[in-house]
Amino acid sequence: MNAHEIERWMIESVETRSELHESPFVHAHLRDFLPPDVYTELTQNWPDTGWQELVHPDQLKPDGTYRRRQLRVLDAWPELGIALEGPALLDAFSRVLRRPVQRAFPQALLLDDEAGYWIRPHPDTRNKQITVQVYLPDTDAHPEMGTWMMGRAQPDSRFVEYRPNTGFAFPVTQNSNHEVKAGACTAPRRSLQVLYYDSERPNIRYK
Repeated sequence: MNAHEIERWMIESVETRSELHESPFVHAHLRDFLPPDVYTELTQNWPDTGWQELVHPDQLKPDGTYRRRQLRVLDAWPELGIALEGPALLDAFSRVLRRPVQRAFPQALLLDDEAGYWIRPHPDTRNKQITVQVYLPDTDAHPEMGTWMMGRAQPDSRFVEYRPNTGFAFPVTQNSNHEVKAGACTAPRRSLQVLYYDSERPNIRYK
């Protein structure tokens, strides 16, 4: 598929197959986000090179390396990267999430997390406007490795399971707290992120 065909599929998915939730904060539950053949190509041909370790205190291991590494989609699958970072997909997310974005600098990233990955509740950095994450497991075997959308009390929280070609998107606010609980990730965890920043040079550190 070319970039335009991929883009059309993803926009239709956001607009017709996602489910909007108001609690504990506004977020969309994404389903069948990528075209099936693109999803298969991603999961069966996972890149071996080009990765950078993301510096984050929750991911630091005793040997000084980190549990999360990232790779720009444009560097691995240019057609997919072009579609993910295009303005039409941002417009679709903006409409569904009711978050107008006038100017954004998107980064589409592949994420490769080692078993043992976790991250404490956090709302995301303020220079992100919209966060999108799509899970890329080979199988449906580990739904427990998903993400909690955190409310002020446990009954207000909502869990997005780690299942193939599903995920979430939310406008970043001071209340958009989410976490992956310690002990949940007993196997490698792969996903795709699209981050819409308000700057060309977001505050990201790589090792």
